[in-house]
Amino acid sequence: MGWILEHRPAVSVVIPVFCREGTIERALASVTAQTWQDYEILVVDDGSTDRTVAVVEALGLKQLRLIRHEANRGPAAARNTAIKAARGRWIALLDSDDEWSRDKLARQLAAMQGVDAKVRGCATGFRLIRNERSSTVRLDYDSAEFRKLILFGCSVSPGATLLVERAVFDDVGLFDEDLRRLEDWDWLLRFVRRYDLTFVPDALATVYVRFVGSPDQRQAVFEALRKIRLEHLPQLATMGDRQRLRSSLLIERAAIAWRRSQMIRAAALTVVAVIIYPLRNRQFFKMLGRSVVSVLGGRHLRADK
Repeated sequence: MGWILEHRPAVSVVIPVFCREGTIERALASVTAQTWQDYEILVVDDGSTDRTVAVVEALGLKQLRLIRHEANRGPAAARNTAIKAARGRWIALLDSDDEWSRDKLARQLAAMQGVDAKVRGCATGFRLIRNERSSTVRLDYDSAEFRKLILFGCSVSPGATLLVERAVFDDVGLFDEDLRRLEDWDWLLRFVRRYDLTFVPDALATVYVRFVGSPDQRQAVFEALRKIRLEHLPQLATMGDRQRLRSSLLIERAAIAWRRSQMIRAAALTVVAVIIYPLRNRQFFKMLGRSVVSVLGGRHLRADK
């Protein structure tokens, strides 16, 4: 035979990275430790100015391809670059400061066996670490529940938990590179118009919350909320779904005000959001209560992912 067919891995692991010399090795170690080993790793360096590239290159991982952006273009662009270069049937997203449990890929791929043809991806529960405090988020939903849940915000941490068929991006489109924040929420809102997710409820990823809050980041959130409102509200078929999304967009604005210690504005936005859609789940009201208690106790946190 005059040629050798190139092996195409089952999974392409997509890791966008920007100035994460202190965490990228941890993320990569969690990939190489997987019990499922038929994968490639695509690390897209998005214009880092620290030692991130040197750290990645020093590991010498044979299954890894390093792609570099000359200038920072944002996480959506970095993911898109990797997805375009991916050879696997499946795309698995991993943020460069997060990590996976050893059996994450194996359990997700097992969960995709025998599912309905409309199910084209899988997400898992995750462990959330914020200010050295750990909590566990279980994702135990069916597809119909998730289509409602995603209108309340992107609470499934897709940057660390999502596994999705590569072909889906041809139908749904890539991540919106105009969005510097909330690009994963925008993409999932597009995804659920055509397809469904299945879930492994157990926490198979660890998501580390970091401190943000610069004016540029806040402005990026405002721009993303505006674009989501304009693009997705008209696509929703029922008044109830439109109210859910309108309410959630206001909650996102309230969260920004809360982190800036603009308590009156945050409270006003929250009240309007609840008036628009009062049937939010118990978890939302528990979170709201904890936030109020923390402020009254002088322990207001300014953390975000």
